[in-house]
Amino acid sequence: MGEESAGRTKPSHDWIGHAMAFAAIVGWSGVFATVRYMRLELNLSPGAIYFLRFDILALVVLVFWVIRRPQLGGLNKRQWLAAVAMGFLIVPVYQWLFIVGSKGVGAGLIGTLVATSPVHVSWMAALILRERFGLRQTGALAIALSGAVVPIFYRGGFEAEAITFVAMIAAMPIISAVHTVFMRSAGRKANSSWDIVSVMYIVAVVCSQPLMSRDIWNEWMAMPTEGWVRGVYLATLGQLVPMTLWVMALRRLPAMTVALYQFVLMSLAGMWGWLLMSEPVIAIDLIGMALVTTGLVLNARRTPIGRSRAAILE
Repeated sequence: MGEESAGRTKPSHDWIGHAMAFAAIVGWSGVFATVRYMRLELNLSPGAIYFLRFDILALVVLVFWVIRRPQLGGLNKRQWLAAVAMGFLIVPVYQWLFIVGSKGVGAGLIGTLVATSPVHVSWMAALILRERFGLRQTGALAIALSGAVVPIFYRGGFEAEAITFVAMIAAMPIISAVHTVFMRSAGRKANSSWDIVSVMYIVAVVCSQPLMSRDIWNEWMAMPTEGWVRGVYLATLGQLVPMTLWVMALRRLPAMTVALYQFVLMSLAGMWGWLLMSEPVIAIDLIGMALVTTGLVLNARRTPIGRSRAAILE
């Protein structure tokens, strides 16, 4: 993929970029059912699954570094800072907020708050990247958001939540939005997407290792082969490949256009739950998927994209 023309974003009808974003979401969507299976059927703790996923990921990255030497010298100082900061925020901090916050927040509210990430991306992209955010984009965002949130409200699951735990969960979509906007800016150089992603995950694993305990090692030693196979999936097709595709999509499309695909994640996760765990899919879920699709199509219609500010991390 070549460089973008100076001072302009690619149009939102770049279907290769849309395909990359959708493929990334498909990869991530299978993670929820896989983790649930490992928790219920393999009886693994959250810590064992977390470290299994990201330690294998780090090993895969190191192998790729041996095969294909990373061009880390091509990253400027701000791109290095972005990769390190995002590696710290998007994995250890994000996962800690989820694990701790979910103790005091109902599943319905968690889903609703996490689904607001594209809303945060929209205003951040308009403010930082100067991306166009007009009436049509606003309508597309509202329609897609309703498709993600309505099924959650219909299913219920809301409880009395403590404000501290709610604040933790509410910080998650903001972190996700910051990551999307920064990766949109930092990943614009043709040879830097993979290098930024790999540095980000190495930092994430290094930051997490002090939390690893002997009990986790004992769980790994007693784990069947199936657990290791699923761990490899979580690390590669469920994390490294989707994130690389996500950053590549952000090089081709506006940040808000890519962020809207996060609404698809909840619907696809439900489909995987139905296929792998026989979890029910009801009519309201299909209605939600239809609304999300409508929002995506509306936002992806051919239209000129306004000039964007020079990437803040170039």
